[in-house]
Amino acid sequence: MTDSLRATPPARRLGDHLAFATALALTLVMAWAAADSKASYVFPLRLHVQMHFLTFALFGAVWARGLPRVNVLWIVGAIWAFGFAHEGWQIIGHRHGFETHDAIIDGLGGTAGALLMRLATSVSLLLPRGNSGAAG
Repeated sequence: MTDSLRATPPARRLGDHLAFATALALTLVMAWAAADSKASYVFPLRLHVQMHFLTFALFGAVWARGLPRVNVLWIVGAIWAFGFAHEGWQIIGHRHGFETHDAIIDGLGGTAGALLMRLATSVSLLLPRGNSGAAG
């Protein structure tokens, strides 16, 4: 076992594994949503932009949590690529042209989610856990 894994508490590793499994499942759902034209009717059209942003923010957050030892810039780059690919798949699945603005919103949402997750996890590592046993 590597030193970095040995230093990581088991509960934290379990959370990483659950986030990784969630990220994989969400990736499959999002690939299906790009391929199936019925998926565009899940949310009202007036929430189109917000749902792209929030869905990809969740996507970025679970990937950042699920791959804690991968530099967040790699994760963000992969999310931007997936966002553009996702919009490309919609050309066939949803039978419409490439929506560049949606791809940009996807990338921005994914970036926000990944960065916020990394910030949250780094702050939680800095905070003291419970009572340290010192008399107060």
